[in-house]
Amino acid sequence: MSAMTSRRGISRGRNRFHSLRNYRRYQHDVAERAVLPFLRRFGVDIAGRRLLDLGCGNAGMTSLYREKGAVAVGIDRDWGRMAGAPGLLVAGDALNLPFKSGSFELVIAHDLVEHVCDVAMVLREIGRVLSQDGLAFVSFPPFFGPYGGHQQGARGPARLLPFGHLLPEALWLSLVSCERYHKMFGGLGRLSISEFDRAVKHSSLAVARRQLHLVRPEVALRLGLPVIECGLFCSLPVVGEFITGGAFYLLSKPGASNGF
Repeated sequence: MSAMTSRRGISRGRNRFHSLRNYRRYQHDVAERAVLPFLRRFGVDIAGRRLLDLGCGNAGMTSLYREKGAVAVGIDRDWGRMAGAPGLLVAGDALNLPFKSGSFELVIAHDLVEHVCDVAMVLREIGRVLSQDGLAFVSFPPFFGPYGGHQQGARGPARLLPFGHLLPEALWLSLVSCERYHKMFGGLGRLSISEFDRAVKHSSLAVARRQLHLVRPEVALRLGLPVIECGLFCSLPVVGEFITGGAFYLLSKPGASNGF
């Protein structure tokens, strides 16, 4: 990545909330520099695949997947966020996907599961719409990690405060004078790594690959930092929950013939 490209990505990350267009560009960058490299690392090519971008938001990622050759469909509960974006987009709920069973070869749920009320149900729905040999990419920032409260969506100095979201809720929200953030935080689940692993075990899916980060690619993109993976220490019980900044999972169906 050139220095100019890197600076452009950092600028988009910092200004992503200024407009729908900015956020779409930021999503495009995240898909290109975080999601796709993870998939390629394990030999997953999206070209020609029927792909569902679950919780697509402003659909910037959906556009990138389509550019890379996937037959991509984006779905989000908020139609207003998708308005004006190109491609096939659907308004719908991750807890009750409006698609037939086995419709997709690849499902991508980037930073979605921490916002839903029933992670197990979302995983069941992902498993249902996934073809037998399909794969699912799921990522989230664990809640007990340093920025698991999505501080990046706040304004003011508090957005830089690691673990601030673990303060008593009334105190934390008093430090963050941002109505949009208050609304988001109120709907944020307290999803931990161990809780997600349990949800996977009770679904029709299995963990094919897992990658934990001290500094996850999204944060690295926004702040111009290096991506830092963490294997052993992030996998430790309790300790791992507090030091892990981001978790990437590749899920498959047991007995699938996709090489995992």
